Amino acid sequence: MNKKNKGLKKLKNSQINTPHDKLFRKSMQIPNVAKEFLLMHLPCDIKNKIDYSTLEILPDTFIDETLRRSQVDALFKVKHDGHDLLIYILVEQQSQPDYTTPTRRLSYKSDIWASYIETHKNDLQKTLPPIIDLHFYTGSSPYTGPLSLADVAGDNADLIHQCIIQPMINVWAGDITDEQLKNHPWAATLEFIMNNRKNPDLREVVRKIAPNIRLFYLEDQNQFVLSLYTYIENVYSCNTPVEDFARIAGEEISTQAEEDIMTMAERIKHEGMIEVAHKLLKKKYDVTLVAEITDLPISELEKIKKTLH
Repeated sequence: MNKKNKGLKKLKNSQINTPHDKLFRKSMQIPNVAKEFLLMHLPCDIKNKIDYSTLEILPDTFIDETLRRSQVDALFKVKHDGHDLLIYILVEQQSQPDYTTPTRRLSYKSDIWASYIETHKNDLQKTLPPIIDLHFYTGSSPYTGPLSLADVAGDNADLIHQCIIQPMINVWAGDITDEQLKNHPWAATLEFIMNNRKNPDLREVVRKIAPNIRLFYLEDQNQFVLSLYTYIENVYSCNTPVEDFARIAGEEISTQAEEDIMTMAERIKHEGMIEVAHKLLKKKYDVTLVAEITDLPISELEKIKKTLH
């Protein structure tokens, strides 16, 4: 497995330092021990199709760092019916069963898959391998905690199962229709504006959402409107001067929209000048010179200067 994937929760083998951990890790590196362990504990329909000559233990560990004193793991790769199969064994030594085990195990498996994908990213034909999950409990009495998400999900079990195995719900902003803009003005306007960020015709964009912007004003949602304007000003690639943008909004929406855009532009400009002033004053530039450069009043610059000490 590739250790360069920084998103994975891995530990170096040198950090596995309890006697239990060392015994288990070293033992699992002996082919006969690993093979017999799997033969003892895997379901028949799986173990009978494994080519044990391909069995290899992988060097990475995926345990959350906070739990490394009470857990150790081993990850194997083997051929099963000619395809890769991963077998993940987690050894737990807590005196009490942990009810977060199913969710933690899901997190570990997610990390394992991410590492596998990273390792095989140049192999376009590689499919995601299944992970067989073995829970080796070394407590003084039989394990009584949950073993699956269903055990902790209660009445939500069926829906959680569906959420895990079903495809994610894919939302493409380019699918927004006129009917959606009319019937779902709030969300549809948001998606429409984000999707049209490369549209060179700003008037076309503003005209399309004009009825909805008027609605937002009527419902006193000026802050939402300003957020939309700010996004257009900062992200859109049409290179329209703010004055032209404001004029278009005034013609297509309302005079209030034009005023808001100009107010927003002044605020953005002011904030930019404050940022410039901070940098210049920090470099010990004279306040008078900074005032000439930024067009900020000396009284405001003096206040900024005091915050730098």
